Amino acid sequence: MGGTKSQLYNYFANRIWQLVLQDKGWISAEHVPGVANIADKASRKFDNEKEWKLNSRIFVILNSLVCQSIDIDLFATRLNFQIKPFVSWKPDPECFFVDAFAMSWETHFFYAFPPFSLLLRTLQKVETDQATGILIFPNWTTQVWYPLLLKLLIGSPILLPNDTFTFSSTETDLTPSIVQNVTPSGFCRLRQGLHHQGYSPSTVDIIMDGWRDSTKRQYRVYIEKWIDFCGRNTIQALEATVPETLTFLTELFYSGVGYSAINTAKSALSAILPSLQLGSNHITKKFMRGVFNSRPSLPKISSIWDVKCVFDLFRLPVWDIENLKLKSLTQKLAVLLILSACERVQLLASLSLNNMINNDDGSFDFQINVLLKTTKPGNHKSVVKFRPFQESSLCPVTHLARYIRMTSYLNRDDALFLTYRKPYTAASKSSISRWIKEVLFLAGIDTSVYGAHSTRSASTSHLKARGVDVDQIIRYVGWTNAKTFARFYNKPIESEKQLSVFRSHSSHSVIFELFYCK
Repeated sequence: MGGTKSQLYNYFANRIWQLVLQDKGWISAEHVPGVANIADKASRKFDNEKEWKLNSRIFVILNSLVCQSIDIDLFATRLNFQIKPFVSWKPDPECFFVDAFAMSWETHFFYAFPPFSLLLRTLQKVETDQATGILIFPNWTTQVWYPLLLKLLIGSPILLPNDTFTFSSTETDLTPSIVQNVTPSGFCRLRQGLHHQGYSPSTVDIIMDGWRDSTKRQYRVYIEKWIDFCGRNTIQALEATVPETLTFLTELFYSGVGYSAINTAKSALSAILPSLQLGSNHITKKFMRGVFNSRPSLPKISSIWDVKCVFDLFRLPVWDIENLKLKSLTQKLAVLLILSACERVQLLASLSLNNMINNDDGSFDFQINVLLKTTKPGNHKSVVKFRPFQESSLCPVTHLARYIRMTSYLNRDDALFLTYRKPYTAASKSSISRWIKEVLFLAGIDTSVYGAHSTRSASTSHLKARGVDVDQIIRYVGWTNAKTFARFYNKPIESEKQLSVFRSHSSHSVIFELFYCK
């Protein structure tokens, strides 16, 4: 049938022709105008939904957060460009240039939202031209271009909200919550500011490592409040003056924030504005003294619970090592180890079986290869030792050996402490803290006042009350001087009468009364 090379089409043509002959009919060709041709309708319809773009309000926010203005849009058309000039992939009557890969990016601070299939080529062009700008990309960590992306980053990535309004072919107002999710953390802004001041990306990385993750989390909220304050008052966040910073702290004060929080906010500002030397500025000192006098930050507790309460609890038959299941053994071991080491919960979470040594005398040594809160240059607790104790019900070594045997069948990683429920992953600091507080509650200690960290004060105060020399305590715990112990940890131990007030209201009072009345 004609010149067709398709057997399928040839078959259908034969069948149609046979049906026409059977009906003694005719087939004729007739021109149908394109506008009336249903088969051609889809190709003639212009679909602007194929022209995707980042929502313009999000783009404006991103542009306001960087240290220099975007001056070109590299992948756009007249329908989805963010700014002019823009570069188009194909000839466009309004474009500045055709084909972004054919021009130099070196002198531009660009905005690029390329097709994802061109991301590797885009990153290679950025590296070749040593260009700087904003790139929109999916968080596809397994893609071949992802390592190169991480290598070229000069600031922390900003996770855009997963919302239908983020990428759209039509302009839609964003809700405040979506806009808020676009704003980067204060430390991201600090990183960008350091880069703008001329520091290399590698140098900025080292500078940013000068703050621990816990410090960054503590400072982040106040740096973000500072950036919001600067935005409302048209202040350059990284070029502010002392009066402007004190105005910000005053705003915090009248919002009801106390001395401790304002002091943290001041430290956060000192981190991003080192040239102001807020810590030594005499006006700032007077201001902080005024805050303290108005809202003094006094110690929450004046005494500490007696470790005897916990020891007595562990002497009960229900806490006998032979009767303990995994949950109770985990909780008891955590308390015994933290009281024995006189340390923070962070140390327990860092204990690793790979760094454990079982000595001939029955003791256990753990090498500490992670940074602790107290770690400073020249001062690091590299080893923590747990020695046997004569009383088996209180011996940390006996319970440690039992715990290791009980958890040996689990598909564990190298962490010592595991969660006692499936999938038995490494326990976090918050989990271990919760276990300790549960034991303290069972011992009749008011956990609304005393947290897991109170074990450090309780254990060291107990040692001092037993006549151990303060210098020995300081060396054992790792404090640099006696002032730390005297100021924060050395507390008078509560009497049995004081503790019984809480026991009488405890849901476990029956257990305590049976034991203490023996």
